[in-house]
Amino acid sequence: MVGTTEITPNATQDAPGSQGRGVAGVRAWRRFGLLAMALALAFAVPLWRWFGFALHSETFSYVLLIPVISVYLAWQRKPGLWERVGSASWYAIAPALAGLSLLGGGLWLASGSCSLNDYLSWSILALVCFLWAGGFVLLGSQGMRSVCFPMALLFCMAPIPDAVTHEVQEFLKIASSEPAAWFLWLGRVEYLQQGTFFYLPGITIQVAEECSGIRSTLVLLLTALLTAQLLLRRPWTRILLVALSVPLGIVRNGFRVAVISWLCVKVKPEMIHSPIHHHGGPVFFVLSLIPLFYVAHLLRKCEGQAPQSRPD
Repeated sequence: MVGTTEITPNATQDAPGSQGRGVAGVRAWRRFGLLAMALALAFAVPLWRWFGFALHSETFSYVLLIPVISVYLAWQRKPGLWERVGSASWYAIAPALAGLSLLGGGLWLASGSCSLNDYLSWSILALVCFLWAGGFVLLGSQGMRSVCFPMALLFCMAPIPDAVTHEVQEFLKIASSEPAAWFLWLGRVEYLQQGTFFYLPGITIQVAEECSGIRSTLVLLLTALLTAQLLLRRPWTRILLVALSVPLGIVRNGFRVAVISWLCVKVKPEMIHSPIHHHGGPVFFVLSLIPLFYVAHLLRKCEGQAPQSRPD
């Protein structure tokens, strides 16, 4: 009678080759950590200016959380990281060249009369590109694939350039005007709309760039990215959730404009200077999380009900 031997996961983990790969993986990740610290020292000046800029920015204060979130997500994948290291120097060429180009562009902008926002955008992107290049050299394509999302998220550390920010604000304020009109109609408020202007009884309200909701929309987009990565497993559900976050942000901002307009008409025009106008953004942002997480819940249920592929 021929017996069978069951190979357990522990036996595989205790294999000499596996232990060797684990030790090599730990060393590779230690070298990558030293590289990250060296790059942080090399970019100490732009990083310090980036920290001060984000600390006082009304639009890009969220970027301070990006490195913390990225490190946390990478740390969560620690058990399987040590086995996936190697070297892929050829893959490092593209991000290294991109980093050099961005660094040169940032230095050129710094020598002129560019804004701090544009200078930091180029400099931080260069730093992340160099980090990617070092990752391919020290960790290989497999190691970088295991932390692809946390590494890609680091690109969000860079503030959006001024020209792009202006275009996004223009789009958002125009797009938010239509949902605002719908909500005013539902609230039975008399109004006359001309573009981004709403002529109401006793007051005229304009959806200006400051009211575009760009910060809340960007944070909602990042929240959707993290939710999709942590809760969803299929590419189509992740893409759908992230794509829905943009119209959801537009509807949320339109609802905010409509609520402020309704208060100005039904209560008193001085409500335009109330805290709900100047400091009410977080409240409406939290409200927008309710439909976002509900959609994520429905998509997760769809993933569970979808037929599983048969093993080969």
